[in-house]
Amino acid sequence: DPTEAIGSPRASHPQVGQANKDGRTALMWACKNGEVQVVTELIHQYAADVSARMKDDSTAFDWAVLGGHVPTMELLAAHPDVDIRALNKFGCAAVQWAAASGNVGTCRWLYSKGIDFSHINHAGHGAVVKAAWKGHDDCLRWLLLAAHATLALINMLVALLSDIFDRVQAKSEEEWRKEQAFIILEMELFLSKRAKHNPSNF
Repeated sequence: DPTEAIGSPRASHPQVGQANKDGRTALMWACKNGEVQVVTELIHQYAADVSARMKDDSTAFDWAVLGGHVPTMELLAAHPDVDIRALNKFGCAAVQWAAASGNVGTCRWLYSKGIDFSHINHAGHGAVVKAAWKGHDDCLRWLLLAAHATLALINMLVALLSDIFDRVQAKSEEEWRKEQAFIILEMELFLSKRAKHNPSNF
């Protein structure tokens, strides 16, 4: 259990700033696990570095988003040294982390803060692609029907289909049919329902 690495904040005080081989700190573990009381004490009592970055430049806020714990996200976002729009070295923003976790509540919170859901990382992957690849159907539907559906989002769907086509030879015919049907269904939902909804309905 990652939280065991944190232990009591008082007991671990000399090691609060230490990171593991990937650059992950006790604060990041606490954020990932939604341990908001531990996060609060690490920051306010032991001055844990909220701007520390892992080797891939991911932050504690990224891990809070991945963990899907909004109170922890809010606590960090209120800190002057936290940039909720920061990117890691792969160009991933909070939207990629939120979509990868599939947490609609997290997506709603980010959307309410004006985060750009059309952001695409260095690999050409956006929130729609991340949610689709991870099989997060509820999140994918929210992104297509409620989030700001711009041309960029549609382009991400096209990119996803292109990626699938490139990998089709490595799949069985049955696997390909299932994947194709899934994407077609989501595109049909988008085309048929997008105009009937707005973000306030979700």
